[in-house]
Amino acid sequence: MSPRAKPAVPAEAPTLRFRAPVELLGTFRFVAVPARVSRAFAPWAVAARIAVTGTLNATPLRATLLPIGGGRHHIILPASARRAAGLTDGATAARGLRRAHPIAPQAAPAGDRHRRPACGADDSPEHECDPGDLDAAFDGTPAPLMALVTKLRAMVDVCGPVAAVALPRGMVFAAERRVLYVTPRRAWLELGLCLPRRIEHPRVRRIDTVTLDRHVHRVRLESPADLDATLADWVWQAYQLGGG
Repeated sequence: MSPRAKPAVPAEAPTLRFRAPVELLGTFRFVAVPARVSRAFAPWAVAARIAVTGTLNATPLRATLLPIGGGRHHIILPASARRAAGLTDGATAARGLRRAHPIAPQAAPAGDRHRRPACGADDSPEHECDPGDLDAAFDGTPAPLMALVTKLRAMVDVCGPVAAVALPRGMVFAAERRVLYVTPRRAWLELGLCLPRRIEHPRVRRIDTVTLDRHVHRVRLESPADLDATLADWVWQAYQLGGG
């Protein structure tokens, strides 16, 4: 039996339109890309990223669909794009997208200490976790804080399948949607959990309400003692809300 040929990449990409709310995760604003859009653009993905052009509330836009796990993507919206489109947190953004220029693959650096992604899958060009980016995202972070990150990742992994996606500084854990984010500070970690209701608690530094059932809680982590049963319960709630 002859091997099955790899499907050819279509010559023309479709133009797709959708509406989605502007969501908040830490200091980042983004819109979640519908699964149908991710599937339609999948033939043009490079390391799971897809370069697109289009419109945001009729304003021209050039962006990259960033993988969040499960074949899904989101688009981070810089302040300039939000201002041009007249968007605020929670507002609904209307988008029209088509595939643009190809993205050059990014090779992981030699001796990468994250050769196996957080979700436990084998490291490969097709995998949506980017271990090279995770290294850069925590560059210069003190060893005690990196140990906390490792313990936190283990706590999240207990909930179920997740993907770790690098941010410019820190990372996001995602199931079908974002579960939580971690940002390293000078002597502590900022943990952001998206929960279905507001939880007023001494350990919660700030709460940002995105929608009626999505509230980002910011928690300060300084030592292993902070990774207790209370936090584990919040992580589980965030995982459930994220589609786990």
